[in-house]
Amino acid sequence: MGVEDDSVEEDGGSTRMRIELSRELTGKERIDVNYKISGAKAGVHYRDRFLRRDNDTSITRLKRNDGSRRVRFTAGAQMATIRLVALNNNDQTNRVLNVNLGGGHQPVLARHVTGGVNVAQSELTVSITDDDKPQQVLPEVTIAGRLPLSEGKPARFLVTATPSPALPLNVLVHFVPDETSASASMIAGSRFRPAGLSMSASPQSTIRLMSRTAPLRHRCPCETATK
Repeated sequence: MGVEDDSVEEDGGSTRMRIELSRELTGKERIDVNYKISGAKAGVHYRDRFLRRDNDTSITRLKRNDGSRRVRFTAGAQMATIRLVALNNNDQTNRVLNVNLGGGHQPVLARHVTGGVNVAQSELTVSITDDDKPQQVLPEVTIAGRLPLSEGKPARFLVTATPSPALPLNVLVHFVPDETSASASMIAGSRFRPAGLSMSASPQSTIRLMSRTAPLRHRCPCETATK
């Protein structure tokens, strides 16, 4: 056995697998070669095609109930060609086709062939490279902190991204006062300001907030926005 290319791309990539005899058969000689493909699902990840234009009329192929295939060589035949075609699908996994002679039966059945047949190569592999990009998972950003905040003392707010961002994630945090509280005037007076940070491959980051006025004893709801 042999193959033109041992690696193909998903969605239409193809290669020719050949099963070749050392000589052309004559007279009543007949050789049946069984093979089976594993490592991927036929009709989903790949298709193997036996085309008449690739093969002489002295070669035929039979499908078997156990999922294996049988190629039959008769007088005038020497090489059979099977096309392995990679199909488009939605999974995101590279596949390896394992082609083995046999499939639960004798690899080669010979009739009227003096001396029988020796198998020189009984297996080969073909890799299918997936072309689907992984779906982007947007991290969920949350913020938590401890209140109340005393004058002159910093408050720390923990910003968490789940899952950890694979690329830089820009986060803008707005500190919004309770409209019914006395803290509205303090924030409006530039005692606090929005904080920006960039998170990259890190699940957490800390923001420090400083009070410069009287103790803040009211709730300070915090909103988060990503861009």
